[in-house]
Amino acid sequence: DQVSPVFTLVNHGTTALVSCTINYQLNGGATNSIPWTGSLNTNQTAAINLPQLTAANGSNTLTVTITNVNGNANDDVSTNNSSTFSFNAISGAASGFTVNITLDEYPET
Repeated sequence: DQVSPVFTLVNHGTTALVSCTINYQLNGGATNSIPWTGSLNTNQTAAINLPQLTAANGSNTLTVTITNVNGNANDDVSTNNSSTFSFNAISGAASGFTVNITLDEYPET
């Protein structure tokens, strides 16, 4: 199943975040990396679209880790640079469904 993950990058630092490397890993597989550049002041956020990934049917885990913050290999607070998300995927064709709502027979007043 194809998924298109989006996560929120937050700058909790005291200086502007202008670049980093976004590393992501699905289900413990290979780690992929994409560069990010922009400008996030303290507590500003940016929505980051990761490339489309193929998830397994059932339980999945996506780990995103930020490295090379502003070109530096060492981050002052590296404990907030990684997050893991768990989700379920269901294989197969999309299916529709019908919802029937039966209202009471009392007139509106």
